[in-house]
Formats: sequence, structure tokens, C-alpha cells
Amino acid sequence: MRRNSLRNLIKFDEMPADQHRELSARGGRASGEARRRKSVLRATVKEALEIQAIVSGHLDDLKGFAAWKKRRDKRAQTKKKSIFDWD
Repeated sequence: MRRNSLRNLIKFDEMPADQHRELSARGGRASGEARRRKSVLRATVKEALEIQAIVSGHLDDLKGFAAWKKRRDKRAQTKKKSIFDWD
């Protein structure tokens, strides 16, 4: 970042309310767009890995791993109880 560009920065509490609102809205829209992009990418990669597992004959291994992971996550949730939970 150039030295002169830092002079142009304005703190949110010092900028006008309408400008702050506009920048916040832009950030919210960009965040939603990024989440959607990541979601599509995640689904595409998952589908590609499943296709690769089908082609290479490892689909049963993949299903077994998914079942194991679900059981592991369920056990981890039950272990997170506080020592102060007397139920």
C-alpha cells in the first residue's frame, strides 16, 4: 500500500452515516456472494471426489468414512458437556 493512500482512509465513526451505510451494504453483498461461490465450489469438489471414488471403486470406503465421521462428530458433541452440568 502506498504511503499516500493511507491519508485517504476515514474511520467508520468519523464518516457520514449514509456513506457508512453504503459501505456496510457493499460489504454485506460481497460477503454473500463469496459465501455462495464457496458453497458452489465445495459442492463441485465433493461431486468430483465422489465420481472419482465411483470410477476407482472406492465408493464403499467413502461411505464408510462419512459414517465414521458422523459418529465421531456425534461423540464429540456429547463430550462437550461442562463439568457443571448435573443432568
